[in-house]
Amino acid sequence: MKKIVCGSLFLIQVSLFAHIDGYVEYTKAAQEDFGSLILAISSGKLENKVKITKDDEYIYIETNSIPNHKSTGSSGRNPNSMQETNKSYRVSAQAEINDNLTQSNPNSFGVALNGIPFRPSTAETWNNNRDWVEEAISSRGKRLLGLDSNYGHVDHSGLYHYHGSPTDFVKQQQKATRHRMALVGYAADGFPIYSEYGYKDEKNSKSGLIKLKSSYQLKKGKRPSDEPPGKYDGKYANDYEYVKGSGHLDECNGRYGITPDFPKGTYYYVITKSFPFVSRYWKGTPDASFVDRRAMGNNARGNKNGQGQGDQEGRRQGPPGQSSNNDRRPPPPHRRPRADQNEEF
Repeated sequence: MKKIVCGSLFLIQVSLFAHIDGYVEYTKAAQEDFGSLILAISSGKLENKVKITKDDEYIYIETNSIPNHKSTGSSGRNPNSMQETNKSYRVSAQAEINDNLTQSNPNSFGVALNGIPFRPSTAETWNNNRDWVEEAISSRGKRLLGLDSNYGHVDHSGLYHYHGSPTDFVKQQQKATRHRMALVGYAADGFPIYSEYGYKDEKNSKSGLIKLKSSYQLKKGKRPSDEPPGKYDGKYANDYEYVKGSGHLDECNGRYGITPDFPKGTYYYVITKSFPFVSRYWKGTPDASFVDRRAMGNNARGNKNGQGQGDQEGRRQGPPGQSSNNDRRPPPPHRRPRADQNEEF
């Protein structure tokens, strides 16, 4: 009964969201403090707590970073145990497109409505070379690095986070909204994040839903001799390249269009079942609350003994888009010329 009541509270609160003119608006009740949303997870040991509030400029998400769905916790190369981690995220309620993209790695790209961050990059590298960062998900969708069925796992500090589509939470949102194209969260720049479904014609809600496909593809052939041995197989981010027009989505794994929540259109990101899974770029300006200086060492990195350890060099990571002598962020995947940044809906 507790689970049913708590789940109902969550769905009621989510249903208060209404989106007009491409921006988020709320009813008078939703303008006020939503209160804590407490949802029991199946283990019964930890509870998901999320508090969402809004003012004219920002949406605020406070969370204890515990998922509201089952998680397998530690396994394989990820022996870490989940811990309550209080986090406060803030995103713009008036998101705007920038002229240039901003690389998100290794910071959290965004946050789901259940308070769990999306962090697609990992701290695993080839020969400590951050030009070659290992992927948490294989090119065929196989879960690596101890990911659970929701493509999440726990870092060495105990923080649970997603590397791909949170399957159970997406289903919850689809059921709550009665839309397969379900809003699942917000990126750090304030633009919405959706599940993999979208309208066939991005300007026509009556055109039917399709699974939106990424425009990234595996490179052909073998890697150069001074790089990781073997063929391009998706083990590393740089095994992929962006091929404009090969899918439905742009370099940021997003597109312009109408959604059930933004009937007049907005830019939105999509979580796909193929690379990049979760976008590696921001279209707008990320909020500082998503810049995690520990992220380089927090992505469930393990040594040969399977024990998590931090990347000390990575802790000197600066804000997104800012370079320094100590900046060792992985470069973006090699790509062909990207789509026009000034595309209008």
